Amino acid sequence: MYKVYACLLGQWTELTEDYQIGYNNQFFSPYNWAKDGYIKNTHDFIENSFYDMPIVQIIHKDKKYFLSPVHIQITIEE
Repeated sequence: MYKVYACLLGQWTELTEDYQIGYNNQFFSPYNWAKDGYIKNTHDFIENSFYDMPIVQIIHKDKKYFLSPVHIQITIEE
């Protein structure tokens, strides 16, 4: 299982299904964003693809956060 965490306003927060994450008007649930390949590429799982994105957007309720990709962490739990 993929879990996505982001540093939002100085606090690490697990991005649950009521969050949306994306870039360039393509938004997904955090789980699908990590699992279904939005951050994957053919060479490396995360290392290169995150840094190709200048800003990651996270939407939760009435707030929109704009983050550097370095403020996102993904864990894979079996």
